[in-house]
Amino acid sequence: MAAVTLEGVTISYGAQTVLAGASATLAKGDRVALAGANGSGKSTLLRVAAGRLAPDAGSVRLQRGARVCYLPQSGSGEDAAASDRTVVEELERAFADLHAAAAQTAELEARMADGDDGQPVLAAYGEIVERLERGGYHERDRKIGAVMRGLGFDEADRDRPVRELSGGWEMRVALGRVLLSGADLLLLDEPTNYLDLPAREWLEGFLARGAGGFMMVAHDREFLDRCCRTVVEIRDGRLRSWTGGYTDFERARADQDRADAKAYDLQQEEIARIEAFIRRFRAVASKARLVQSRIRYLERLPRRQRPVQAPAITLSLPEPPRSGKVPLTCAGLGKRYGDLQVFAGVDLEVERNDRLAVVGRNGAGKSTLMRALAGVEEPSAGSIRRAAGLRQAYFAQDQERRLDPGLTVIETVQAAAAAGRQQKVRDLLGAFLFTAGDLDKPVGVLSGGERVRVALARLLLQPINLLLLDEPTNHLDIVSTEALARALEQYRGTLILVSHDRAFLRRLVTGVLEVDRGGARLYPGDFSYYEWKRADRESADRDGAKRAGATARPAPQRPGRARGGRRRAGGARPGAGSPAAREERALAELEALEAQRMEIEADLAREETWRDAAAMRALKRSLARNRQRERELTGSPAAGPGSAP
Repeated sequence: MAAVTLEGVTISYGAQTVLAGASATLAKGDRVALAGANGSGKSTLLRVAAGRLAPDAGSVRLQRGARVCYLPQSGSGEDAAASDRTVVEELERAFADLHAAAAQTAELEARMADGDDGQPVLAAYGEIVERLERGGYHERDRKIGAVMRGLGFDEADRDRPVRELSGGWEMRVALGRVLLSGADLLLLDEPTNYLDLPAREWLEGFLARGAGGFMMVAHDREFLDRCCRTVVEIRDGRLRSWTGGYTDFERARADQDRADAKAYDLQQEEIARIEAFIRRFRAVASKARLVQSRIRYLERLPRRQRPVQAPAITLSLPEPPRSGKVPLTCAGLGKRYGDLQVFAGVDLEVERNDRLAVVGRNGAGKSTLMRALAGVEEPSAGSIRRAAGLRQAYFAQDQERRLDPGLTVIETVQAAAAAGRQQKVRDLLGAFLFTAGDLDKPVGVLSGGERVRVALARLLLQPINLLLLDEPTNHLDIVSTEALARALEQYRGTLILVSHDRAFLRRLVTGVLEVDRGGARLYPGDFSYYEWKRADRESADRDGAKRAGATARPAPQRPGRARGGRRRAGGARPGAGSPAAREERALAELEALEAQRMEIEADLAREETWRDAAAMRALKRSLARNRQRERELTGSPAAGPGSAP
């Protein structure tokens, strides 16, 4: 059953029609990548499917009872950044409807405790309890913790106000809330933006394990290949579905484009041949019937449209001047901000034509190390030696802030072009998604992503022999990223880059420097070699943890319970009337209540129970008393929207 159905959806912005009679069905369990050229309407389609934008024509139907959750490019799309909610409070909002349901159970339990245990009350209570269990309401703290860890948050971040976070981390909070929603269908607009490699890998696993479906826009080819089973392409305002991952889609679409071009050419040849026959014999009376037959044939012939091929994007970097054999050498490099040691003891020798990737979790110090290597920021310890003749260029994540907002796009890029490269400026800007109408726009009116692309275009026009690129692909689509990768493959200088795009790294790098826990480790091989070594190391770490746990494994704990079960560490048994003894008795009763609740819920699930109305009422009364006693022992108020997890 489709969760969302779009029929004949048309959206226009002025004279431009973005969607023209687009139709699609999105069901729970679908794994869909939404593809299309820049400006083709991908974000618009997601907004329409989410009910955030009404179509000019056509319809959008939501299946009754289906839950759809939407993540816009900008993150929350709400007031999260301006609010005083903490990270965990913002994530708790994913369970808002369940909080409301939990508050209803408390009301119904109070009514049943007062003797109001009629069939309507018991039926309503049973339905809500089942909904809470199905939605994982009582496990939400564990789920929130797992999502926070997966997205790279520390335990200390739980109580941090969202307004204090950077835009990238705010986006992670918004993504986490969407993932926790348990919706039947997720609509995700570039969810991998600002996610580091570990977070992207975790998100892949989360989406693979989820029971719901999703449609997403993303510019990470490998992520899409691993997550998606179907690609829906927007082309000329209409939708077309392709089976397989993104790479499968590209191959199939290329084959189809070639077949369409061939069919168009064959039809044009046939039309030309028939028209030539008509012209030759139009005045010949004996051929009149044949001529009229061919005229009617052409009138009825469905004409194929000329296939519109996206122009090939070609980037080329200027020939770099020759550098020394070892352009860059670091010895004992370290950086500290006050008491915070970002990294220390980094020894690195970069040889000419090396292609080095710097990887690690967000916050590990990758950008700090890149600034030190570029000479933008002085290290706190150690030294950096640069070879004679070194000409380097550095692309920072905040590079766009250094542009003159009063200059136009083309003026900004032309000012950086080397002699003889002026004619390349327009081609380069086209490769970075700028249309002819964009070239005369002032830089000051561009979006943040557009300014980043202008800054990157300026950099690639300079003849340099050491390129330091910090997240160059963040605001590029897959086509532009491919063009940049091809250009860097042909680049004859030395390259050091930070990127979270695995396909991009896999094509380019010959070595990987992993920044982690204040240090750095060099892997002298390509990115696949690094992944293999990292997996091997993580496997060894897990095996070591298992061996350590086998010698001193704690008993399973109830959430929030002190380790050691009934006895405290040290084994001393508290006095019978002491506070510690009372706490021990409460813990024992909580254990018994938990066991009783599991038995009641098992009985409620049996088919024979549902056939016995009296037994059903008795079990629901028992479950209500069980939960009420548990709240008394833990001091927990009736759960509601403001309750703690």
